[in-house]
Amino acid sequence: MEESIDLHGYTVDQAQYELLNKIKYADKTIWTIRVIHGYHGGTLIRDMVWRFKHPRIKKVIKGDLNPGVTLLELYH
Repeated sequence: MEESIDLHGYTVDQAQYELLNKIKYADKTIWTIRVIHGYHGGTLIRDMVWRFKHPRIKKVIKGDLNPGVTLLELYH
């Protein structure tokens, strides 16, 4: 199962907080979190997502077809 989070309009600190909460409280049935961060307005949030560390993150999949999206594959 997949969930998503849209981080448009957030500061890096706000985005990091929201992402942490999304991962922390994601149900065990969630395998993937689609992080929508955009790329036209800058890359600070995208870069934060790419470097984000959490024990539940198994793999970071950078958007090939849509560079404004990153997938976080989670451990169960």
